[in-house]
Amino acid sequence: MKISLLIPVYNAGDLLHKCLKSILNQDIGFEYEIVLVDDGSTDKSVEIIRAYQLEYSNVVLVQQKNSGSAAARNTALKYAKGEYLWFIDQDDFIDSLVLSKIYKILNAHSPDVVLMGWKHVTSDGEIKSHTKYKNGITDGTSLMKRGIFPNQLWNKLISSKLMKRNSLLFKDDTLMADDFHMSFRVMFYAQEIIMTDFYAYNWLYNPISISNKRGHKHLENIAIDSLSVGSDLERFIQNNNNDYKKIQFQKWLNNFWFGLFFSLYRFEYDLEFIKRIIREMKSQGIYPVSRSGLTCKRSLFTTIVNSKLFFAICKVNRVVKHLCSI
Repeated sequence: MKISLLIPVYNAGDLLHKCLKSILNQDIGFEYEIVLVDDGSTDKSVEIIRAYQLEYSNVVLVQQKNSGSAAARNTALKYAKGEYLWFIDQDDFIDSLVLSKIYKILNAHSPDVVLMGWKHVTSDGEIKSHTKYKNGITDGTSLMKRGIFPNQLWNKLISSKLMKRNSLLFKDDTLMADDFHMSFRVMFYAQEIIMTDFYAYNWLYNPISISNKRGHKHLENIAIDSLSVGSDLERFIQNNNNDYKKIQFQKWLNNFWFGLFFSLYRFEYDLEFIKRIIREMKSQGIYPVSRSGLTCKRSLFTTIVNSKLFFAICKVNRVVKHLCSI
């Protein structure tokens, strides 16, 4: 088995049809498998998957009690038989004929990672943003040096040997950012990365998805999980003996920290909560935040983050939003 496509499923409903059809309507027969791990769905997701199993022998269903997407992905890893792994989200879909393009690459090379293009699309087909790369062969450290930070997990085909060799599992004590946590470590270990110039993945813009909720408690959970993931990766970097590699991958992590603080500024976080995040980062020795690898604008913002001025601009931002809402 060459490729396993791994999909955690939780109350996917009818969105699952488009995802599965995009994978099954390829042109390479049954030379791949789809491993779906149902994470305790209470809707008709399991029924939908079983209907596909009746027609397609390469559809595998595993069921578990609700434990979160990271735990579901870890379960999928136990069942996957493919030499390469592609992690897919339940409400997204892949491009037509893309598996044949991937197979051509794998028949000629044995990379650690295949890095593929993607589109952020609406349900009506509108492309909100997109990214693809120039064809080439590189490694993770070289990508960091070039300022290419591929946060997403779903735009990577990953060697199962790389995963096993480095004992890589998903961080299952967080609900958010576990995909970035995995992507970071995969790229850290990747010695051969094939970059492609074709689009492979369609990330569906879904304003009601878990990552787009903006409730107060949900926002706090995102920040807490981001802190947990970032702190873990700081330790991961420091435990490596290659100083040059540390410097390059720290640039990526600094951009992750920028994202956290920009969210703390942008959204309606309580100022005391922000102070709590900063106190925790100080206690771990990761605040003030390094500005290495940041663009000029991000570096300027991070300079403010590292000062008392950050709380002032957060207060002003909230006052302005309040006045605009009157």
